[in-house]
Amino acid sequence: MKEPTEKQQEVLDYVRDTIDSGRPAPCVREMRDHFGLGSTRAICDRLDALEKKGCIERDPGKARSIRPVREEMEHEATVDVPVLGHIPAGVAVDVEEMSEGTIHVGVETLGFEPTEKTFALVVHGDSMEGRGVFDGDRVIVDGTREAEDGDMVAALIDQECSLKTLVKDEEGVFLKPENPAYGNLMPVDDLQIQGVARALIRTIA
Repeated sequence: MKEPTEKQQEVLDYVRDTIDSGRPAPCVREMRDHFGLGSTRAICDRLDALEKKGCIERDPGKARSIRPVREEMEHEATVDVPVLGHIPAGVAVDVEEMSEGTIHVGVETLGFEPTEKTFALVVHGDSMEGRGVFDGDRVIVDGTREAEDGDMVAALIDQECSLKTLVKDEEGVFLKPENPAYGNLMPVDDLQIQGVARALIRTIA
């Protein structure tokens, strides 16, 4: 992999930091505003260069599809994260927590120090596409982090499992999809946060 220039590295670091924080990859306009540039041209040129150098991957025609390509160093610590079944990113459904093997991943790739309460879930549905989470993706959930307003969370709402954005406002606490085709999920009896989604793993066919 060819080394990026200083300005290209700045863009790459910003993309990595954004994704590692649990947010979708930034769009070109957001990167332009972040770096205080007058147009998107410079950002597009840097992204093109990063892709040619093998530093990022993108899906043609899809917004927010930038994925940094991380070189796994021999000394990088790795961990096996258990996959505890599937979680809907659509309407909430009743699911059983069951082990479906593990995901072997580098700690640096996760972006946080995993614990015994770190686990992965396979996503089904399209209600979180607005945050760059698609059907078949695997989210890594941190069960020790306290959920805050705006976090993407794995939750049990009235004993049904779902992956949504947590909202805390004057109306109360509820789960919000990131797709206008779905409505908010308001708890009738109970809302339990199982953890905060901290990382996303996508298998490219």
